[in-house]
Amino acid sequence: MEEQAECMLVLISATPEDRKELVDFQIGVRESTQRWRELLVDMKRRGLARTRDRGRRRRA
Repeated sequence: MEEQAECMLVLISATPEDRKELVDFQIGVRESTQRWRELLVDMKRRGLARTRDRGRRRRA
């Protein structure tokens, strides 16, 4: 039997000090929108809260 390749979904956060932290990860058969949704819904259920949107900072 042929081995099936696995993928890993990795959720990383940045601290206010700009350090990266591993928040969660899942190993599965493939990456999909549904798998990402499940990971994010699970994190929200466990209390992960959005604190700020770093990608929308205004530039001077």
